[in-house]
Amino acid sequence: MVPQKYQKRLAEAMSELSLDSFMISNVIFSVGGVHLVETTKVPAMAWTDGEGIYLNVKYIDEVVLDELQIKEFTVPMIMYTIAHEAMHLINFTLARKKEHNYNHMLWNFATDYAINSLLVNNTRNGKKAPIGAYIKGTLYDDKYLNKSSDEIYEDLKQDFINQVKQQLQQQGQMPKKQQGQGSGSSQQQENGESEGFPQPSMGIDPNDDLGQELKKLLGDD
Repeated sequence: MVPQKYQKRLAEAMSELSLDSFMISNVIFSVGGVHLVETTKVPAMAWTDGEGIYLNVKYIDEVVLDELQIKEFTVPMIMYTIAHEAMHLINFTLARKKEHNYNHMLWNFATDYAINSLLVNNTRNGKKAPIGAYIKGTLYDDKYLNKSSDEIYEDLKQDFINQVKQQLQQQGQMPKKQQGQGSGSSQQQENGESEGFPQPSMGIDPNDDLGQELKKLLGDD
């Protein structure tokens, strides 16, 4: 059974959110509120599946508290966490990923950066008024202030591609086409994937937009 302390803190967090952001609290209520769960199957403190918002108190108690070296997951932390998930719904994160064929890993990073920037830099009556309390370790960077998720995604994607280029150059594995020495393609493995192509374990799908860019880089287009 979910500890009563979390039920009480969630109620307080929702009450505060209704005052701080009617839009966010209204979205949360529209999907049936926040579901408190205890599971080890999902290694995350919170998530949304597009239809509901879930707060994983077991993961918080067993992992997050230890990682952050804190004794309690406070009401402001819960506010920040559930507001973050609500913003994914408001921004149609899942639908936009499918529409643009974005890479799952990079799109998740990009949307987290954008959402956290909005929460941390929220203003009220011309003064800074963060939604809840920023949680150490969640994705945030001042350089993404006022940037859209799509802009951040393109920035992260280019950084990733540049890193791959650098690694291939250091290993002497850049395809001849990329080295200006002709149009030779990279060797193929038995499974049909290009040698050196990042594997699924690295979060790369050869069919998403990042995967297509890497195929071009490796001369496998």
